[in-house]
Amino acid sequence: MIKATQTTGKEGELKVISELLKRCFEFYTPLVDIVGIDCIIKTEVEYKEIQIKTR
Repeated sequence: MIKATQTTGKEGELKVISELLKRCFEFYTPLVDIVGIDCIIKTEVEYKEIQIKTR
């Protein structure tokens, strides 16, 4: 059985989010993917928009 592209993409996102949690990052995930931002990370001086790609 072949995995759908969306399933592979979500799996990659969850792996990255898991690693962010392990490293105690403060991050936010949007409810809807409108512009390709998968999560937003808060740094000491700004917010970084992150797009996660999985192959």
